[in-house]
Amino acid sequence: MCYGPFYNPEDGLVIQTGGSLPHWNQTRKIQFITIRLADSLPQDRIAEIRSIKDEFLHQHPEQPWSSETIRHYHTLVGIAEEKLMDNGYGSCILRLPQVRNVLEETIRYFDGLRFKLIAYVIMPNHVHLLIQTIENNALADILHSIKRYTARNINKLIERTGGLWFREYYDRMIRN
Repeated sequence: MCYGPFYNPEDGLVIQTGGSLPHWNQTRKIQFITIRLADSLPQDRIAEIRSIKDEFLHQHPEQPWSSETIRHYHTLVGIAEEKLMDNGYGSCILRLPQVRNVLEETIRYFDGLRFKLIAYVIMPNHVHLLIQTIENNALADILHSIKRYTARNINKLIERTGGLWFREYYDRMIRN
């Protein structure tokens, strides 16, 4: 079977934990990623989702999770977060053309250097990316670079201070 740029259970898999989500990575694979602004979800709903996550993690301490466990987690947590983001909570500064331009230019800058950009969409309070990582470029490092650079420049542009991006990100390795 040819896996190409898709998740291959026979390739080396790096699983990062420590945040609220496990992150699966394989070199040169296609990933779907969502990053969101720090204020994109209401605090009371974040606490509710965190409680659901904590309970789920307590009930499923085994790592790595099976495909069934991952689907169940996404059903409980991932879909809830996505629906909340789509409601347009927070400052929604990504709707501003000059802010969107900083983000878009940064994404395009790294295209070909650290990843192959397949598609992206910038929403008012979050961003979806579809990328294929390039050799020796960990997904966490790629996103850290994008978020650090854009936070510094967007904050300067709109004369604000403080954290711009939510620390955690959602990623999904494409299977086929």
